[in-house]
Amino acid sequence: MNRLSEYYRVRDWMATGDGLQWSSYTLIGKAIQLATRDKINHFGLVIRFREFLEDRIFTLEALESGIVLRSLRERLESHRGKCWWLPLKPKFIMHRKFVGAAMLSYAGIRYDYPDLCMQLFGRVDVDPRLLFCSEYGQICWEDAGILPTSRIAYQPKHMNKLGVTLPRIRIL
Repeated sequence: MNRLSEYYRVRDWMATGDGLQWSSYTLIGKAIQLATRDKINHFGLVIRFREFLEDRIFTLEALESGIVLRSLRERLESHRGKCWWLPLKPKFIMHRKFVGAAMLSYAGIRYDYPDLCMQLFGRVDVDPRLLFCSEYGQICWEDAGILPTSRIAYQPKHMNKLGVTLPRIRIL
């Protein structure tokens, strides 16, 4: 069985604004899992540019170099761990272009190492000047009107429990 067979099975339904939860077998991934007491240690968002690249799917996510755009297929191929797709609920279909605009507006923002470390000891405030992974997803969904604005940043493990996505589907 191809490692990406589940991804290929659902990829045509993936759309801008959908979430991705990641569980990593890396040292930093395991440290986050230990501190948050959950197997989920990372979060990203799906973006598609159908007008230009009909068949390509990308992810925008907060990584060590900041908010970066990557091919989702290539990201999955290189990932050591698991990944789940969180499709937005159908009632948010009209919000997708606003999520995409928010996602792109934060591209290049630096990674929020201070708050990542502070989150290991407690919850932190949302601050759009620096963003960690789930904080980025949260602020994009808030900017698009999918989530109400919250002062407190969510952890990656919370993103599928906010009531805005359908049940998650494992793709890796």
